[in-house]
Amino acid sequence: MSRNWEEIIVLSGEGGRITLFGSKTLDGTWIFMKETNETALADILEDEDLSALVHQKSKEVTDWEQAIALLGRSWMRLRPRYIHPVFKQQIWSEVTSKDDDHDLRHWERLCMNHDNA
Repeated sequence: MSRNWEEIIVLSGEGGRITLFGSKTLDGTWIFMKETNETALADILEDEDLSALVHQKSKEVTDWEQAIALLGRSWMRLRPRYIHPVFKQQIWSEVTSKDDDHDLRHWERLCMNHDNA
């Protein structure tokens, strides 16, 4: 059976983009996977290095803590581009629970608004 993957959170940084995808299962739970897109590095990498880096997908995980762990330690320092409406409160809780010096303006705009404009 093919999964219907939805973007949960899209983050951007200097080298590319990280997207956490989710798929709702028949029993109402979610599974998650991460995809990285480093195409911004295409101009500076050799072809053999680029093929391993440009698009990478993670394994699938079954709970929220594992999904957040897929994003890496410093994901909150990246710029959020999109947050799925169902996960806005959970993501806001994650970014505000850490004693880190990241800028909350962009997070607040996406998490507290009903749209992702």
